[in-house]
Amino acid sequence: MQRDLPLGVSQSTLDHFSAVPWTHSTLNDHAFRIVPQSRTVTHDGIGHTLTGKTWNTDGTIKELLSFWRPSSSSSHTVPPQDASQRAELRRFYTFGGDLNAHPGLLHGGVMGCILDSSMGGCVGMVTHGPQEAFALFTAQLNISYKRPVGYIRHLPERRDGRASADFH
Repeated sequence: MQRDLPLGVSQSTLDHFSAVPWTHSTLNDHAFRIVPQSRTVTHDGIGHTLTGKTWNTDGTIKELLSFWRPSSSSSHTVPPQDASQRAELRRFYTFGGDLNAHPGLLHGGVMGCILDSSMGGCVGMVTHGPQEAFALFTAQLNISYKRPVGYIRHLPERRDGRASADFH
């Protein structure tokens, strides 16, 4: 699969997710642009070290690919009623086995960090654009876990459910 790749996103990452059937609808939808993610250590080696260094190994987060679709609405104050016109961030992760709490289950704190990072990225792209550098900080994050998140060893052909968020 051939797509324009931003700095920091490798062809091998795109090839990896191209082999996962349920990613194809996003990969083939050119309304979604591949955007850089926080996997590059910044500020002379002391910035973005969690995802750029600590969680950038085969045992933690092996692969990460982020997609951004800007809003097609002309209004910046009222979100579109049609979900297909709203801005949307999609992230695909491949986890290693070293982020577990119990065997085969992703640690809830890891899920909290991933949600925090994804929501911050989405807010930043809506407010600043995907290419602009920005710093955001989470003031509060509340999560109600419904059930454990297991590692997927054999990927399904189709995945109907997905997490989403509306920003107003």
